[in-house]
Amino acid sequence: MKRFDTFVDEQREFFEDVLAKTCDFKWSDCVWIGGGQTSGWLIGNKKTPFRFNKATRIKGIGSFNIDDPYFQDLMKAMFVFYYRANNHNVSLATHNANLIILKRWFYALVSTTPHTHPIYLDTDILKSAVRVLSENTKNISNLSDSVGRACKLQKYINQFGFCITPLSLLNDNRYKNYSNRTKNVKKIEKLKYEEHINDENIDDEK
Repeated sequence: MKRFDTFVDEQREFFEDVLAKTCDFKWSDCVWIGGGQTSGWLIGNKKTPFRFNKATRIKGIGSFNIDDPYFQDLMKAMFVFYYRANNHNVSLATHNANLIILKRWFYALVSTTPHTHPIYLDTDILKSAVRVLSENTKNISNLSDSVGRACKLQKYINQFGFCITPLSLLNDNRYKNYSNRTKNVKKIEKLKYEEHINDENIDDEK
């Protein structure tokens, strides 16, 4: 818990001492606004809200609330740390993609354990989050990108070592292949339904 608090406190301090001077939102706000003329460090052409207290229309999940203040702090702290770790040059799209991944982790955490605090994130929870996405996407490239981003986020988390166990999600073809198998099963079921099934015409997607 102490390591988590240290991580959050360091990012909050940088936000308040440096970043807050260039934007119109506070650390405690549930929504940070990027883009537009008053975005400051969250530079972008289009006004983009980043919500930390809820998730909406997450593929394969839907909408849900994020009521735990510690997990909200994790998302905000990761926003700031990612910005600092990448030479103060992060697009709004990247911030949004990272935020969606963290929200998926929260959903997997509360769905599979009695916990809500980020220190209880583990590799199985991260795998569960990726599995849900793999079962609900047709875009293999997006799935691969998401796993890659998740691995980068876990690298930063392991750097601070605030989870009870180190995270070890692998960026390999396992989930890509799982998604392919899921798509093939659906394809076979559709062909069977249409009574035009021919097993020899069902090839693994590369």
